[in-house]
Amino acid sequence: MLRQFREGQIPPERFGGMFAPQLQHFLTELHNHHMIEDHHYFPVFMEAEKRLLPGFELLENDHEVIHHRIETVIGSANELIGQLQEGDRDAIRRASDNYAATSDLLLMGLKRHLADEEDLIVPIVLSRGESELGLS
Repeated sequence: MLRQFREGQIPPERFGGMFAPQLQHFLTELHNHHMIEDHHYFPVFMEAEKRLLPGFELLENDHEVIHHRIETVIGSANELIGQLQEGDRDAIRRASDNYAATSDLLLMGLKRHLADEEDLIVPIVLSRGESELGLS
């Protein structure tokens, strides 16, 4: 959606109405996902495979880094929304460039984090099974 807006395919007034709710939904679901991992899944996996404890601590630390990046994304999104309301095309472009950069940084971190999760979690689930781990 941001790419389409930046390429002029979505007018500012339409983009502004879609952008905030979709971003809010994404960030809320991401927060809920991390809360479930931190308070349920990671403790189960750490108990099941104590030798992988440093890896799970790394994943938990990733959540803190991701949270800080989310705060940056929210700040840049708010700036973009403010500039959309002001209507200055150059300021909107600068704000959209800034938002693109901060959101790209967040997404890169999320992709790396998901790959790390898969490297640690999938082998445990495959070797132990969901029932043995108490996940089913």
